Amino acid sequence: MKTGSKKSQKMTIIEFDEQGPRSSSPLTTMHSIKKELAFLRPFIRPDSEKKGSWSYIGNRCYTEEEVLQAEKRLGTPLPAPIREVYLQASDLLMRYFYLRPLELLRWDHGYLGFFISPETDTIWGIYKDDNPNALYEWMENDAEDDGYVFEDELENWKKDGDLQELENLLQRHARYWEKNGGMPLNIQKLDDAQRWNHCLDAYCLFLVLHTICERAEMDALTDDPFPGTYFSTSELYYTQIPPEQKDRICLLFDPLSEHTDLLDFREEAYGGILMAYISKDREKLLIWDGGWEIMALISLSSLSQAELETIHTALGISFRLQRPQYNGQNPF
Repeated sequence: MKTGSKKSQKMTIIEFDEQGPRSSSPLTTMHSIKKELAFLRPFIRPDSEKKGSWSYIGNRCYTEEEVLQAEKRLGTPLPAPIREVYLQASDLLMRYFYLRPLELLRWDHGYLGFFISPETDTIWGIYKDDNPNALYEWMENDAEDDGYVFEDELENWKKDGDLQELENLLQRHARYWEKNGGMPLNIQKLDDAQRWNHCLDAYCLFLVLHTICERAEMDALTDDPFPGTYFSTSELYYTQIPPEQKDRICLLFDPLSEHTDLLDFREEAYGGILMAYISKDREKLLIWDGGWEIMALISLSSLSQAELETIHTALGISFRLQRPQYNGQNPF
């Protein structure tokens, strides 16, 4: 039977529990991140809010009907976390080319890739014969090296195409990879102490947070930044963060998820600080960027100096409406 047939690619989906884990193993329970993405959705500011925005393939999230159509084509339901990403955050991730368009998802010799890694340009996804929460990394084996053109064609179709044109595009896409797609290269199953580095549910949430933070950092470097975005000053640079810091944060903020293993860096130097927190009024988002050792404070509205002082007093961390400081150097 040819690779890509619905029967050969049928995947067993492990049930997830929205209330809590059923096992201590990170791969036996797949968490839904629907609630977390709902908290984050107001902080995903569309480019249409700013003048001069440009069209891109992910100018809106996918609909339930579109996800169902993709699942029918693939012959299997998508795992809950990635399904939720396509429904609630695909516009953001596709804007930065981190997420593969739903229409172009395909089985590649038993592997189903969702992400283009921002670090290595490799593909991250799952394998049909393994736990669907287990992440794999590989390189696509494209004999003609022209597979990327279908994303350009899809973007053009989204501007003014009809359903028949889309069907023709998808048929050509399938034929292209059937002819030119070899066995993926350098396949490896990801294995890391940090859950977000090897589990689909945590990586989905991490990537949305990473992109929100990255966008805020890049936007702050423009002449017309969004209001309500603040960055920590120098208190956190190259310091051993004390364990009590996370308790101070929780005076005003809650962990973004009740499943804190999704947000745990497992870095002793971070003092147990999680990746993200949401304010108790759900109008402010706090993201810890361990790579640059800064915190981004993103508010749905501008904060007064008095409000910033209240946050400083509670957290012991100062925030300013300014370009982010990266140990005195700008990385961009």
